[in-house]
Amino acid sequence: MSSLWTSGCFQQTRLVRPSPLSGAPCDLHIPVSPLSGNDKSIKAILSRTWQNYRNALVNARCMHMIAKDSMFPNVYVKRPLSLNTFHARSTRDNAWVAPLRATFLDTYEKVNTAIATGDVKTLKSLTTVDYQKTAMERLRALHPKAGTPYTYQWKLHELRSPVRIESVRASETYMSQQEPKTGSRLLAQMLVRFDSTQTLERFRNGQLVKGAGQTTPKPVVEYLVFEKRMWYDGPWVIREQIYEGA
Repeated sequence: MSSLWTSGCFQQTRLVRPSPLSGAPCDLHIPVSPLSGNDKSIKAILSRTWQNYRNALVNARCMHMIAKDSMFPNVYVKRPLSLNTFHARSTRDNAWVAPLRATFLDTYEKVNTAIATGDVKTLKSLTTVDYQKTAMERLRALHPKAGTPYTYQWKLHELRSPVRIESVRASETYMSQQEPKTGSRLLAQMLVRFDSTQTLERFRNGQLVKGAGQTTPKPVVEYLVFEKRMWYDGPWVIREQIYEGA
């Protein structure tokens, strides 16, 4: 269930775990069943269990840091130290992360649409670092400088499961002695899971080109790292893509 951009007229580009900036969090984790994988030894099962448990604890600590600085959008946090800090992976409408989940889905759709339509400005405003480089390569493959008679349309047809934040990391990376003029000192990263069906259609002179692109909705599961420097009045941007087992 790989990305549409890694099939059809694209060759797969493998993305890896985030490369750290100075002081930036980067130990994001995809929770998996302890019984998954080929290695069913007691050691492997205990290792996966511990990794999931550690991720939940670090999620809670970072959720507390973000809540303490009042950086959850459109959410009034009465007590930063509460059980809500353990609900980073919640898909409930009243969870602290609910507005962020909606924002991440909106960004996901805008970025994929920008690649399909050749909207460089939007793409660069919502991506950064390695993901921006890869996304620009995908865009240029569809829209070469020499020109092309084709246009493309990307569409998300449905979510097979709710958008879910799997891992949350935050650290104070704004090191100036003075407090930031806006926001907080935190740099935050969230690993987000998208499970949807999508199409990517190719058109020539307004007519659908049969046999090209992906015209039948295809199941796609992607894990994307969103990042925000909380001292900037800017959007969350997509930094990386990671894979299960990577």
